[in-house]
Amino acid sequence: MARLASIMILVRSVPAATRIYTDALGVRAAYVFEDVAELDLGKNTSLLIQKAEDGRRSEAPLSTGYSPFINFHVKDFDTTVGNMIQHGAYMDGAIKFPPHGRVAAFRTPDGHMLGICEQVSDAT
Repeated sequence: MARLASIMILVRSVPAATRIYTDALGVRAAYVFEDVAELDLGKNTSLLIQKAEDGRRSEAPLSTGYSPFINFHVKDFDTTVGNMIQHGAYMDGAIKFPPHGRVAAFRTPDGHMLGICEQVSDAT
């Protein structure tokens, strides 16, 4: 069976993009350079953040649409929402309240879709 090893996203600014994950979501950075970063998502899975090529064609790889959608479970939903906005992400729709907890969708300044979920058992 295949195991997910990493997810790679292309961004305009590696340090700025990295801060959303490390400062707003609390993900641990293995390393951060100007053109590449690796974040530890746990269980030997990484999020690779790489600077898109400079030049006329650099916007095409950054046109992400609504895919992929990277989801995170969080312990403090309200604080995380504020942290995400403070670090340049904006909400993509209203907070939803499914039976299992609360969920919210965000778009990062580079256009990546991030979801946060607080499960009912996490909120208590």
